[in-house]
Amino acid sequence: MKRYQIILITASLFFFLGFSSHHIFKKDPIESLSLTKSSILKKKQKTTLQSIIQKQRSDVIILNSPTVYYEGPYKTQGFGYELIASYAKSIGVDLNLSVVHTIQEALELSKK
Repeated sequence: MKRYQIILITASLFFFLGFSSHHIFKKDPIESLSLTKSSILKKKQKTTLQSIIQKQRSDVIILNSPTVYYEGPYKTQGFGYELIASYAKSIGVDLNLSVVHTIQEALELSKK
């Protein structure tokens, strides 16, 4: 056999073994074996979504503007409002809005 054929066959075998082992390991094997303090803490910490679901309420600071949030003639409207209201409904929590009129107000309120 010629040298390039051997290299091609060897490379194909390595590719096949690597590709097939991807399906065997659902997680990164190195990550699952590492027991550092930060990895242990990450596993114990709740995600933001888990915290929202646990308290049954989503607290949102929203900007009062025509494209985000405004009081329409019959109901509250705005693309941003409808998006977060639909999301809160889909995960089964109440929506608690804090309406602000400037970005500066939103930033100050988010620091509290």
